[in-house]
Amino acid sequence: HSPLPILQADALRQHGVHAVHAEFDDLADVLGLPGPPRPAVGIAAFTVQDAHVVGYDLAPVRSAVDAGLVLLPSQTAWLLHTKRALALLSEEPQWLSAREADLVRRYVPWTRVVGDRRVHWRGREVELPRLLAERRADLVLKGATGYACQAVFPGWACSEPDWARIVDEAVASGDFVVQERVRSRLFP
Repeated sequence: HSPLPILQADALRQHGVHAVHAEFDDLADVLGLPGPPRPAVGIAAFTVQDAHVVGYDLAPVRSAVDAGLVLLPSQTAWLLHTKRALALLSEEPQWLSAREADLVRRYVPWTRVVGDRRVHWRGREVELPRLLAERRADLVLKGATGYACQAVFPGWACSEPDWARIVDEAVASGDFVVQERVRSRLFP
């Protein structure tokens, strides 16, 4: 279970919104079911696909919705599910305005779709497979789609032989992105 939904509920409470975090198994109790759900609106911090992959039973969610819960997708549930979108933005396509490109540089880590191709890295053009081999400690390979930390391989945590195998698979499949390692900053 990710701590992110708990942090999101805390942030909402700090802004005066009555917010409660609930895991699937606790949903009926938190909502006061059976009967009209309280609260009546929920934010789904998951995708149905990923819940199935991880093995979550969605029956409690279905029961809550049937009882009247209005369930809204989180802003990021699907956008971040498809990490290719982040990779495409990170390459700063020409159609981005200067303001949009600045926003991407500020908030999106260097991210590229993995393949046998050339990319820009720290001001120079390089072969991506070679970069992956040489900069293992600086990079994270992630499945291009997915959630709940499925197919995430921090280079610094992989042995050299494991990293080489994962890189070969990633380059051959085209189903991975690579991101530069970023140390998270806390925001108030």
